[in-house]
Amino acid sequence: MAQTRIRRKDLKQPDEFIHFGQTVLNWATTHRDRVIQVAIGVVVILVAVGVANAYRNANLRRANEVLAAGLSEIQNNRWDHAFPHLDKAASEWPRTNPGQLAALLAGQAELHLGRPNDAASRLNAATAATRLAPYLEQQLLLAQALATERSGKAAEAAALAEKAAAISGPYTATSLYEAARLHGQAGNATKAQELLEKLRQAHPTAPEAEWAKKLTG
Repeated sequence: MAQTRIRRKDLKQPDEFIHFGQTVLNWATTHRDRVIQVAIGVVVILVAVGVANAYRNANLRRANEVLAAGLSEIQNNRWDHAFPHLDKAASEWPRTNPGQLAALLAGQAELHLGRPNDAASRLNAATAATRLAPYLEQQLLLAQALATERSGKAAEAAALAEKAAAISGPYTATSLYEAARLHGQAGNATKAQELLEKLRQAHPTAPEAEWAKKLTG
C-alpha cells in the first residue's frame, strides 16, 4: 500500500479546520447580538416542540386510560356503563387511535342500548372522520349494517355488509353471511344466493358457511 509522505513545508501550513474555526469564532464575536438572537430562537423552537410532544403523549395516554375503562365495562357486558367512557374518548381525542376505536365501540354501545338511529349517526360520522385499519373498517361497516337493519332499511344494510365483505380482513366471512342474510331479507334472493355461494367457496371451514345452510333452508 503506497504511503503518503508528509513534507516539512506541509507541517508549516495552517490547519484548515483550525483556520475555519477561528473564522467562525471571529464572526460570532463581531455579530454577538445576532448569534444570541438566533440561539434564543432555536431554544424557543426546541422548547415548543418538546411541549407539543409532551402534550400529544399526555393526550394519548389519557385517551388510552378512558378507552380502557370503557373496555372493562364491555367485558362485563355493561354497555350502559361503558358508553360514557367511550363517548368521552371519542369526542375529546378524535384524532388518536384510541379515540377512533372508541367512536366505533360507542356506536356499538348505542345498538346494545336500543338506540339504532343514534348508532347509525355515530357510526356514519366515524366512517367519515378517518381511514381505519381494514379489520376496524370491516367491524365498523358491520355495525353500521346492523344499525341500519334495526332502523328498518334492509337493502341499505345489505349494501353496507357487502362493502365490508369486499375488504380483506378477519371479518370477511361474517360480512358475506350478513350481506346474504340482509339481501334475502330485502327480497333480493338472487343476490343472497350469489353471496352464499361465494361464502361456501372462499371460506368452506368457517362457521358462517355452516350458518348459511340455515338461510338456504
